[in-house]
Amino acid sequence: LKETVRQGSGLDSERNLSPVAMQKGWDCLARFAERIAGFKPGQVRAVATQTLREARNRDVFLSKAQQILGFPIEVISGREEARLIYAGVSHLLAQSNERRLVMDIGGRSTELILGQGYQAQMLESYRVGSVAWSMKYFPDGQFTAAAFEMAEVAAKAILDEVLNTYRRKDWDVAYGSSGTIGAVVDILEAAGWPAGLVRRMGRGNHPGISCFGISAQQPISGRCPVGRMEHRLRPDWTGKGHDSGPYFRNHLLFHLPRGRV
Repeated sequence: LKETVRQGSGLDSERNLSPVAMQKGWDCLARFAERIAGFKPGQVRAVATQTLREARNRDVFLSKAQQILGFPIEVISGREEARLIYAGVSHLLAQSNERRLVMDIGGRSTELILGQGYQAQMLESYRVGSVAWSMKYFPDGQFTAAAFEMAEVAAKAILDEVLNTYRRKDWDVAYGSSGTIGAVVDILEAAGWPAGLVRRMGRGNHPGISCFGISAQQPISGRCPVGRMEHRLRPDWTGKGHDSGPYFRNHLLFHLPRGRV
């Protein structure tokens, strides 16, 4: 079961969740509560991530949310979020000795993890995400070269340290998890990039989980000029089943600094 709420879009300038955003979250949790009714406490772990790490009125939301769900909800740290992401990806993939770089781009944070097998060895969470960047740099839904440039500079100011921490020589295969990466793959292929350059990974049918990989021995180079991509990034564009909506332009930004990978 998976449901996209994008609660982070409901944070105002004072970092308070709006009543509408809270209601959307409560409604979603009510549907999840129906599916896990009868589970024992030890069988359920409910966690909240970056939006509730930021929200000043999170206690208001959590009080009612826990009543609806019937289980406690833990606001976890960015590094714990990263650890859980790596655990999910590593159990989805066939086991090997490859050194992995795992990336997950969320609405208000991006997690990067280096690991091998089931063991995460280096992990971090950065406060840059697709919803937050859409709200700040593309508030009216206009995708322009100037707005793209501003968003890129802001993201690079946060992510520059990644180049020194997550060095190319330290991993063999990079994996991206969640629908964000899938949407990036779809739009790059639609723009003319060779099919299969980025591999779709995973075992069996895992609802709500997707994983895409590229090896360090397969460097990607090329350009995707903003003008060429603009007509493909309509607010209603969702690719092959990805719930990308108006936030896709930022997924592209995080993967294509200045149009390059």
